Amino acid sequence: MQGSNCSKLGVIVICAIVLLGGSVQIRKTKADSETQMIIHPGLINVEPGDNFTITINATNVASLSTWQLALKYNLTLMNITTMWVPDGVSIFGNLASVAVGYIFGVDVLDHMGYVAYGNSLILDTVTSANGILCKVNCTALEEGTTTILIATKGDRAHATPSNYDAYYSFLLDADNNEMQYAETSSTLISGGGTSKPLAKFTVTTTAPDNSSRLVLSNHPPLGDILYYQTYVDMPVAFDGSASFGVTTLTNGTKVQGNVAISKYIWNFGDGNATSTEGPLINYTYKKTGNLQVSLTVEDKADPPAKSDTVSYNMYVGLVLDYFNWAPFVYGVFVLVGAGLIYYIFMETRKYLRSRKVMKAQKMLMKKSRPS
Repeated sequence: MQGSNCSKLGVIVICAIVLLGGSVQIRKTKADSETQMIIHPGLINVEPGDNFTITINATNVASLSTWQLALKYNLTLMNITTMWVPDGVSIFGNLASVAVGYIFGVDVLDHMGYVAYGNSLILDTVTSANGILCKVNCTALEEGTTTILIATKGDRAHATPSNYDAYYSFLLDADNNEMQYAETSSTLISGGGTSKPLAKFTVTTTAPDNSSRLVLSNHPPLGDILYYQTYVDMPVAFDGSASFGVTTLTNGTKVQGNVAISKYIWNFGDGNATSTEGPLINYTYKKTGNLQVSLTVEDKADPPAKSDTVSYNMYVGLVLDYFNWAPFVYGVFVLVGAGLIYYIFMETRKYLRSRKVMKAQKMLMKKSRPS
């Protein structure tokens, strides 16, 4: 019997190990199969007047029926001339599709140029696909450095301030549900990139535990704007690693990317500002409010060139601990209990005294009767 129990225990342990290994493999496969929209190449070196082509790829698409691409770019440094889907090599293959003509414009909020383009299948979908969404023909205009961005739901291309005239990129499955995807950007260097560097940063906030605490969010005003929500006394991570510069050092060495950045100048919008040599910094807000956090970078040139300032709206709310009534309730119960015990004691004492008096009266009446 003991040997049988050991055998059962061994089988259970082996099954647990197999299941654990399978779950780890499933999580790894899921992490490795994230859907992406990718601009290729990520770095473009050209001279003013040069024509160049970029490719927009989609990877790990489980089911695709419709897509839209919106790009944002610096109008003074480059121009987009055409967007097109190459025959036979696109993610749609040779399936029948309807192409939506591309739309050019200027973003009314940040004054960047934008172009929107889409494609939709008529009767079918693509499954488990990796491939090209479209190609974009461009022309470099002047010397300088700029990023080419995929406009997203949170960072749209605005024809007007209204939500209804904002273009963003999306991937739709067969049921017309928008897929979650990660996107990349590209950096254009025209004419050696001797102009000022580019500042760019991401924000990572910490979500509060609202199961045992009262969360008071500081909501943004109505409208389609990009913002981040954080809370007092909760750390926020800022990452300026995507900032870009091209600089020739005094020894003649040319460096590019964030290695060309010498200083990151942060303004947190609450009256506090600082500068760092590295791109990473953590900050904790101490007061609520609708604030604006910004970044400016300087390159390693002599004298250093400074970038334009980029900023995000930061809405700082408050997280409060729920009021703990337990000590007060306990105190009330103690007082009520003590009062009840005192009341019972006094009533019992009163009752006993009255019994004693009654007994004495009976004894007196008995003695006073004639014999």
